[in-house]
Amino acid sequence: MSPVKLKMVPILLMPWLALTVLIGHPFVLAADSGEKELRTATQCSYRLCTGDTAEIARALALYGANYKAALWLAKQLAGQGLLKDYADRQREIFCLVADELDYDLVEETFSQNGSIYSVNIESRVSLADFVKAEMNDAMLEKKERAFSLQEEMEPVLSAALEPGRELSRAHRYIRNQHWRKAIIYIDLLEKRYPCWSDLLFAKGLAFEGMHEMQQAMQAYSKSCERGNPQACKKIRSATSAN
Repeated sequence: MSPVKLKMVPILLMPWLALTVLIGHPFVLAADSGEKELRTATQCSYRLCTGDTAEIARALALYGANYKAALWLAKQLAGQGLLKDYADRQREIFCLVADELDYDLVEETFSQNGSIYSVNIESRVSLADFVKAEMNDAMLEKKERAFSLQEEMEPVLSAALEPGRELSRAHRYIRNQHWRKAIIYIDLLEKRYPCWSDLLFAKGLAFEGMHEMQQAMQAYSKSCERGNPQACKKIRSATSAN
């Protein structure tokens, strides 16, 4: 892995910014047409909130940068007709792709007041990343179906920080309409990631599936405030419908 530059710098960001990519679109650094592997550079920042730690902020910033790389790769592959339509599995598979991408950490910065963690990475991405994620998703779903009632009602998190893998489980519950299991699991994840916008969005989806719209809107509002555009769209749609 490339040498890392860690700097303490002042960073000025809009107050609503949470997990966001600092550049509009990643760009291709290199491409090997034989292996269909691309390299792309992305940057991401995470704004800490009460209950966060630098370790959590770093993990979510890295995940966010890799998720952006995964989205970019999906667009490239879809444009070439190489990527299948994952339909309602898309969120969970993209989470797993982002968690497993190979990358070089070019630079990371932690603001002087300890409120913003930013990373700059170069990811190596290919179609194989989606194939592996699809297989992993199926394997995890099979494993989760064998969980006991206690494992589902009292889930336990691993010691390792694996944001994509953890969030993918929540989205599998949502896809299978196991709304209560999703809420129980997301509540546990919130203790680890108290202000993660993607997690708050998933919580909104679970409450919406239960037709608990007031709680869903509360979750979407928190997610939107933390910079999740999908959550903001949900709120706009609900507002225009009323």
